[in-house]
Amino acid sequence: MHCHTSSGRYRHKDDPDQSCLPCHQDRVEEAVEHHHHPEGKAGSHCIDCHMPMTRFAAMNRTDHSMLPPTPAATLKFESPNACNLCHDDHDAEWADKWVREWRDEDYQEPILYRAGLIDSARKGEWDRLPDMLDYLTSEDRDEVFSVSLIRLLETCPKEEKFGGLLKAMEDPSPFVRSAAAAGLSGYFTPDAVMALIEASTDEFRLVRIQAAGALVGFPVGDLPNRQRDALIKATKELFDSLTSRPDDWSSYYNLGNIYLTQGRVKESVEAFGDAHQLRPDAVLPLVNTSIAYARLGEEENRRPLSEKL
Repeated sequence: MHCHTSSGRYRHKDDPDQSCLPCHQDRVEEAVEHHHHPEGKAGSHCIDCHMPMTRFAAMNRTDHSMLPPTPAATLKFESPNACNLCHDDHDAEWADKWVREWRDEDYQEPILYRAGLIDSARKGEWDRLPDMLDYLTSEDRDEVFSVSLIRLLETCPKEEKFGGLLKAMEDPSPFVRSAAAAGLSGYFTPDAVMALIEASTDEFRLVRIQAAGALVGFPVGDLPNRQRDALIKATKELFDSLTSRPDDWSSYYNLGNIYLTQGRVKESVEAFGDAHQLRPDAVLPLVNTSIAYARLGEEENRRPLSEKL
């Protein structure tokens, strides 16, 4: 809300540096000393260096990570940096030399370290799992990077990741707690179940519905009344969140997956059918409808859907 209105309009179009106040007042008031560019020229506004235009998800958009220019990341990971997006007649080594000359501290090092963890997780280099788990509980962890790591841990086959996810369930950030809850989905050890049930009463709805989603396949009847009631309430919130947008095909697809996990196969077929009607070119509802029909033993219904792929 500080930079944009609720409808997405930019509040400080004519003077973008106002977006950085009051948190960074010293940098804005002593701008030239900070950015080392002539006043009024390219590179003299905060967003020039901290929010450069990049391409992401098939869109050209300003980088909302708001990190400082990191040419060292270009050298190591071939990612774009603000310096060379503007100074395209120079290379990243040139830019790296300048930012290191301008700053006494190596501000790029922690950025490279986090990026290295993300890169290793994407590549499935799980020998670095201890470093990843240590980062999740470190005092200087960034919540967005932490959530990214937690989501990437889904493909990690090592059991020790769950210990890290259980610790992340106690993180002060609801964003991290919700991701950790989702990461514990289907992991029904006593400690994990208790952590998820406790999370189903979290003050933040995102955490509550992710915890409920993680316990979808857990036998609720085995729980004491108070815990069962809390989980049932959170599960209702989960279903309400999925049915709040009746024109969104993915809501019905996710609803179908829950029904399938719960053994409510006929209801899953109906939900997948709704998803297919809203988005006929989406493959996932067709695949999962075929799985549902196979579980029902209706091979004649399964084959035509498979042929649509």
